[in-house]
Amino acid sequence: MTPLFKTHYSFGKSILTLENKGEERSLFTIAEEHDLKRLVVVEDTLCGYRELEKICIEKNLDFVFGWRVDCIEEAEEDLNNSHKLIIFSIDNEQGRLDLFRLHNNVRQVKGQQALTINYLKEYWTDNLHLAIPFYDSFIFQNTVYGKSCVVDFSWTKPIMFLENNNLPFDLDIRNLVRKYAKSENLETEEVKSIYYKNKQDFTAWQVYKLITGRAFWGNANINVPSMDYCCSNELCFQSYLENINNHENNEENCSTRAS
Repeated sequence: MTPLFKTHYSFGKSILTLENKGEERSLFTIAEEHDLKRLVVVEDTLCGYRELEKICIEKNLDFVFGWRVDCIEEAEEDLNNSHKLIIFSIDNEQGRLDLFRLHNNVRQVKGQQALTINYLKEYWTDNLHLAIPFYDSFIFQNTVYGKSCVVDFSWTKPIMFLENNNLPFDLDIRNLVRKYAKSENLETEEVKSIYYKNKQDFTAWQVYKLITGRAFWGNANINVPSMDYCCSNELCFQSYLENINNHENNEENCSTRAS
């Protein structure tokens, strides 16, 4: 399972930071405490890329950066049938340039950034990799929100992410993702979205989302937040560690029984 970190640079999404001074909620504090040699960071903007790169170089850490962005069909004039994609760059100068070129030329739709499929196909290079996020993908949007997202991945082979955070729809979406991946001969990978460090940070994360998104969330409050993914406190690094430990214990038990 791969942890996918998100930071405060994805405004309103995460309370993790890129502070480099031992701050408790810093990505680098987590990396030091748990001896992580590589960080996979998925952001909704590229604003924090250079800071992340600079500190990772200082700390001799490998990192993989993914940009999570809305995707629409060329003919769409709004975001009614938008869905999310994650674009990863290969860790070389050309990969970074290709990713920044995509980022700097996205279409503005009602104040939001969105890539069109035709533009993505035209400027796609071998220095980029495509991933389909578990949440807000075309499968998720069509199933949960009744959208009509249509995709065409004939020009590349995306990897499809699988998650399980004890949300009500997780099992159904997982089954649909597996079914689609099998039908299109695509690989899947188990991942965990990380928006805060420990389960006890869940309330702080809710408060942060309410403050930063008060106009969007309307009358939501801490007792009835009415916000996405706020019925589970599993979107944290503590939950990732528990999943890893449980998996290792299960494998050990299976080996013991087999012996």
